[in-house]
Amino acid sequence: MSDVSIIAPLVSFLLTLVLGFGLSRLAGRVGLVDIPDARKHHLNDVPLVGGLCIYTGVVVCTIIWVENFAAVQVMMAVAGGVLLLGLIDDLSGLSARIRFVGQGIALAAMIWIAGAQLNDLGSLIGTETIPLGVMAIPLTVFCGIGVMNAINLSDGIDGLAGMLSMIALAAIAVLCLQAGRIETFQFIMLWLTAMVAFLLFNLGQMGGLLKQLFLGDAGSLCLGFVLAWLCIDLSQGSDRVFAPVTAVWLLALPLLDTVYVMIRRLRQGRSPIAPGRDHLHHCLMRAGLGKWATLSIIVILALIAAINGVILHGNGVAESKQFYLFLGLAAIYWVVMDWVWKRRSDQDITRRLGPVQGNEHTQQG
Repeated sequence: MSDVSIIAPLVSFLLTLVLGFGLSRLAGRVGLVDIPDARKHHLNDVPLVGGLCIYTGVVVCTIIWVENFAAVQVMMAVAGGVLLLGLIDDLSGLSARIRFVGQGIALAAMIWIAGAQLNDLGSLIGTETIPLGVMAIPLTVFCGIGVMNAINLSDGIDGLAGMLSMIALAAIAVLCLQAGRIETFQFIMLWLTAMVAFLLFNLGQMGGLLKQLFLGDAGSLCLGFVLAWLCIDLSQGSDRVFAPVTAVWLLALPLLDTVYVMIRRLRQGRSPIAPGRDHLHHCLMRAGLGKWATLSIIVILALIAAINGVILHGNGVAESKQFYLFLGLAAIYWVVMDWVWKRRSDQDITRRLGPVQGNEHTQQG
């Protein structure tokens, strides 16, 4: 693939762009559109074909140019199954149980067909590697589902899921380049250029020239699956590209947000997987920030975390230190988010009941 290292990503970009024009017209006819409701900000029906465009652009280039790279071909085949699962969900809606079963099947295929699984967690606590033994397969499935749904749940404002995925993929590409994994680097470039084309539809729309597209569940789940596969496969074995803890830094923002929201809902007696407006982007927008400011803040934070992960790995910082630093970041995130939501709740109570007088206390509800 080295002799076409420039042509292939360019074709991936152009093909995704062309498909965006064509499939946006077809989407309305088959009902593959996102219809506005009380939880959504867009005013018109938006085609949910962004993920299909990206995947098709990448898979065509993979078939034409990627040779002797069986793992990639298996990945694209299984990712196609994840895309199909998402398309069905976008068209008719699937229960959470069916979605999780489908994701589990895809990850099982990743494990048994391609042999990509978490065999160890690296040296998280001391200098000794932590083997997983019989927990390898269940923990691989658990982590894979976690990454897939973290990307899916981040798809709440224009460009967010795409940008967070691009940051993680770009960081993985840099690490592959540093490790001499040129074929993997070039494969990731196919995804990055296709996603740039998608973001032209999703964000810029070039003065109305391009019809807006959304990733849909198909796109966000497919991207999450590819990220999960790469993070799992490249962090294992004697020739690993990076440590397992490095992968956590590359996906820090979507993972922290998802874990925080799920635990917060459980504390409130709510379902952790129910739809809601309590993610980080909702929090920032409720604080009065616009869409672009919210997107910029989250992307900058995700970029800082990913760059930090690359630097820590590149400088040979002990995995245990990387892990403890990440735990510190998670604690800061938790404290700040708890404070913000408490402050928002207090403001909501004040607006409904008036200011608290003296030592009196008001209770919500």
